[in-house]
Amino acid sequence: MNHKVRAFLRRKHRANTIAKSTSTRPRLIVSRSNKHIHAQVIDAQWVVIASSYDIWLTGTKQEKAYLVWQTVWKVASGKWVTEV
Repeated sequence: MNHKVRAFLRRKHRANTIAKSTSTRPRLIVSRSNKHIHAQVIDAQWVVIASSYDIWLTGTKQEKAYLVWQTVWKVASGKWVTEV
């Protein structure tokens, strides 16, 4: 097995063991690229998905991230998620 693949699998395993989701406390995953930010709240299935692709805003990345956070917070609190 390639050393890059082994390193990836090691990081993936470490991240998954640290942040396990339960029904009372789902997982929040945030990923970003140079232009956009994506956030997901995951239980056994997706609870909330938000992305700056959906927000047609011409502004800074910080403003887009704030709007993505607001979207995730509103939808998740509507589905009775209190902590992640």
